[in-house]
Parts: sequence; structure tokens; C-alpha cells
Amino acid sequence: MCNFSFHYGIFPTQLKQVGVIPHLKKPTLNRDTANFYRLVSNLLFVSKLVEHLVTKHFIGRANLHTLVSSPTIWSFDSALKQRYSKSTMIWSVLLMTRVSQLVLLDLNAKFDTVDHQILLCVLSDHFAISGTAFNWFQSYLSERTQSLV
Repeated sequence: MCNFSFHYGIFPTQLKQVGVIPHLKKPTLNRDTANFYRLVSNLLFVSKLVEHLVTKHFIGRANLHTLVSSPTIWSFDSALKQRYSKSTMIWSVLLMTRVSQLVLLDLNAKFDTVDHQILLCVLSDHFAISGTAFNWFQSYLSERTQSLV
């Protein structure tokens, strides 16, 4: 199924359906207040597997062609680097400079906060993704559904 998805550049519709489960943040909170719940997305195992394979391949190619590590502030970003955590990034910044500024972002609903058209442009322009691979990313980002479980 993974090979079919990659070969034809299509992420199956069935794998785009997500069940969202509300979890109370703390047991002592009022169950009747919606803000006290954390929404957890329950993805299908196969969907996670395909995402893992794409991530592993994408990071491997980006590292091979030095598309991620550039001599800018983004070289301290830990999002696309293996064995490079926030702690590693903080130590790197502190050891390399005398004056440090640090911005840590934890975005809620990360998938929903990214403009998919801009992301596709970055994948195309900066990472030179085209053809079937580009179609796969476009398919992955489109027509996703979620339902409350």
C-alpha cells in the first residue's frame, strides 16, 4: 500500500480520516467546561507508517543535499534533525554566543496553522520536489477530515 501511494503520488482518502478524542487535562477540572479538554488525534497505524517513511526519506534527502543545514539561524532549528533536541539547540546557542536570544514555539493544531499552499511552494522551490512526489504531498494535504469520537 505504501509503494502504491508513493508510485502514483496519492495519499489514500481512508488514511486522511482522523478520529479526535477529547481528554480532560486534569482530573480535578470541571468536565462541563470545553476549554479544560485537550483534543488528541487518533491516526490509523498505516497512516502513521506512511508518514514515518516519508519523513525518514525526506530528511535523508534533505541532509544529503544539505538543504536543511545552512549557515543561518535556521541551522539551530531542531525540527528536521535526528538526535537534535531542544536541549541540544539551547546548549549550542549558549556555547556559541555571549548574548543569546531564544524563541520556542509550541503551536496548537500545528497542521491547521500552516498555509498548505505556502508549504507546497516551499517544497517545490526550496526542496525541488516535483512530479509524483509533489503530487503525493499535495494529495496528503488535501481533503482531510476529522470527527469527534
